[in-house]
Amino acid sequence: MKLLVVASKKDLSCNRIIKEAEKKKIEVSKIIYGDDLKPEQLKEFDFCMIRDAYSVGKDFPDFLRTILSAFRSNQLFDDKMYEKYSPCESKQYGHPQDKLFQHLMYEKAANMPKFWDYDSVDKIAIKSFPIVIKQKIGERGKEVFILESEEEIEDFFNKRDIKDFFFEEFLELDKDIRVIVLNHEVLGSVNRRVRFKDNQGYKGVGVKVIGKYKVPEEIKDNAVEVSHILGSEFCGLDFGIDKKGHHYLMECNVSPWFSSAERILDMNIAKKIVEFILEKQN
Repeated sequence: MKLLVVASKKDLSCNRIIKEAEKKKIEVSKIIYGDDLKPEQLKEFDFCMIRDAYSVGKDFPDFLRTILSAFRSNQLFDDKMYEKYSPCESKQYGHPQDKLFQHLMYEKAANMPKFWDYDSVDKIAIKSFPIVIKQKIGERGKEVFILESEEEIEDFFNKRDIKDFFFEEFLELDKDIRVIVLNHEVLGSVNRRVRFKDNQGYKGVGVKVIGKYKVPEEIKDNAVEVSHILGSEFCGLDFGIDKKGHHYLMECNVSPWFSSAERILDMNIAKKIVEFILEKQN
C-alpha cells in the first residue's frame, strides 16, 4: 500500500502517523502545503490523508480540488466531510474550521456559549465584559483574545477587519476538556490547564494537557453526534465545564494534534489511525 499524507510543516502528529504506518510496511510519502502538486503524481497512491484541512490559506481550495479528483471515497480520509464541504461553486455549506459556522452547525447537538457576529464596528453592542473574540478561521488558539472594555474593543478593531472575527460570551470554567474521536467513537479525553498570556498586546488563551479525564456519557454523546454532523473521521472536541457541572462545546478541531494526549492517555493514537485507514482502504 502507498499512503500519501498532506500536512503543514509544524504538524508533529503527522510524523507519528507516518512512523506507525511504516511499521505496518506501508510506503508513505509526505507533501507539505505549498509544494507543487501535479495530478499525475497522485495516481501512484492507494490512499490519502489530509491534515490541517481548510486552514492553510486562500490557495487551499484549488489544492483540495486536485486531491479530491484523484481519490475515490474509500481512498480518502474524512471523505464524507469533503463531500459536504468541498470547495465547489455549486456547494455553499460553509467552512468546517470556521468557528462561527460551528456554532450554527452544532448548536442543536450540544450546548454552546452565546455568540454575536457583526459586519461593522459601528454595530457592536457588547456591554458585558470580559468578552471573548475569536478569529473565525484560526488554529491552535493563536487568534483568541479576551477583551475587558469597549475601549479595548475599539483599539482591537482599529488594526483588524471585524468580518474576520466574532464575539463569544466569557464563561467561568472549572475544567477544559479535549475529547478525541476516531471513526465516531471516543478514544479518550484529557484535562487541560488554561493559561492567560500576552497575545499581540491583548490577553490571550493557551492550554496545556495535565491529565486524564473520565468524560461523562452526555459529553461523549455530544462529541460523537458532532463528529457525525461534520462527517469527520478523526477530530478533537473541546468542552468547558463550569463549577455547577454544566458543560459547553467550545469548538471542534479537524485532524487535531495528539502527541500530548498519547503520552497522558498511554495510548497509541497514531497506530489506531493507521489501523482505521487499512480497514477503510480494504
